[in-house]
Amino acid sequence: MCRPGEGSEYRFLRLITAEFLLPLPDSRKGKDGFNPSGRRLKPKQLFAMKRFLVIIFPLLFSNLITLGNAGPPMALLREIMFDNSGNWSVELYLYQEPFIDSIWIESSSGGALVTSYTLIAPDDLTVINNSNLSTPITFNSEGDYIIIRSGGSSYSHYDSIAFGNYPGSILDCINTGVSYAFIEIPGNGWSSGFSIDTTPTMGYLNDTSGAVAYFSGTAYKVNGEVFTGGEIVFVPEELSITIGPDGTFDHPIFARRYQCDEIRIIEYSPYSYADYTIIPMEFCALPGSTIQEDFVTTGLVGTTVIPVKKDPLVIVSPNPFSSAITFFWAASAFNPDDITELCIFDQQGKQLLKERIRIGLQKYQWNPEIHLPSGIYIYQLIINGKAVSSGKIVRI
Repeated sequence: MCRPGEGSEYRFLRLITAEFLLPLPDSRKGKDGFNPSGRRLKPKQLFAMKRFLVIIFPLLFSNLITLGNAGPPMALLREIMFDNSGNWSVELYLYQEPFIDSIWIESSSGGALVTSYTLIAPDDLTVINNSNLSTPITFNSEGDYIIIRSGGSSYSHYDSIAFGNYPGSILDCINTGVSYAFIEIPGNGWSSGFSIDTTPTMGYLNDTSGAVAYFSGTAYKVNGEVFTGGEIVFVPEELSITIGPDGTFDHPIFARRYQCDEIRIIEYSPYSYADYTIIPMEFCALPGSTIQEDFVTTGLVGTTVIPVKKDPLVIVSPNPFSSAITFFWAASAFNPDDITELCIFDQQGKQLLKERIRIGLQKYQWNPEIHLPSGIYIYQLIINGKAVSSGKIVRI
C-alpha cells in the first residue's frame, strides 16, 4: 500500500531495510517512537546498516541508470555458416553486452550454454562455435533450425530461423558455399530479414553484397489497368515493394524462396489497404539473380480505410499467422523524440517481445520461435510509456 506523500524511492528503502530494522520516519511509530517493531538499533548495527546501503544501492540501481532508454540487453542472431567439413559457426550481435547474463544456442540435436566469447569491436559482434559452448552440439548443414536465447537485467529475448530443407524453411534455394545472414534492404523505410549470402562476412557487419536478388515487373488491377502507386506486400512472406506511377516495380529482395497467391496493396495518404488474389507465383531468388514476374490480380478480397487518428492504429497481417506476422502503422504519427516500443505477451502476461521501433519505420515483422505454441497473444504499441494501441493476434 502507498502511504500519502510517500514516493517510490522511500517505499523501496523501507522494503530493503525492513530486515535490519532501520528507524525510518513513520506516521505510525511504535511505542518507543522509532519503528513499529519497537526495537532500537545499537550504534554498531546502525553503522553496519549504513555501510550496507552505501555498497548495495549502486549495485541495485546501476543497471537501471546505465540502461536508461537504450533498450534491454539481448543477443541477436546475425549469421550462420558451415565450412566444407560441416563445422558450424554463428555470428551474434550483443546489444548492451555488459548486461547480458546468459546466452543459449539450440538446434534440433539439443542446446548448450555459451560459456565464453570474444567481443569484436567496435560493432559488438562475436562468433560462436562448439569451442565456446558448455556441451558441443551439432547442426545438420542440409537443413536445421537455430534458436538463440539470451537474458539479462530481468529481460529475456530469442531469435530463430530454419534453413536448408528443414520444414518451414524459405532459405532452401541453395545450401553449399553460402551462409544465412540477417541483412537490411533500403526501401519504404527499411526491410530486414534473413537471406542466403554467397559472400559471408563472419565477424563483420553484414551487407547486401552477395545476399540479394532483383525483382521487377508490373502490378495489374483486376480490370487490366495498372496500379499507379502504393506498396505491394506479399502474403504471407511480407515482402514489401514500392509501385511506381506507371505501375512498374524494380526492387532488391532477399535471396530466398517466395510463394504467394495473395497480395496487399497499401496506400499511406490516407492509410488504407486492399487485399487481392493473384495468379499464384513461386520462385527461388538466388543471390545476384534477376526475377521478372508481374502481379496480376484476379479478385478483390476486401478493402479497409483507416481514419486519421492522433494515436496510430496498428494493422497486423496476416492474422491468424503461422510463421511471421507484420505490424503496420502510420510513421507520421510519431514525433522524433518519441520512445516507441512494440510489446507482445502471452495470455498469462509473460512478455515475449519488447522491440524499440526506429522512427520513420512504418512496419515491423515478428518471427517468433519455431516452438511457440498455437494460441492467442496480445500486442501493445507503447509511446513514451503509454499504450496507444493494443489487440489480439492468433498463431495457428
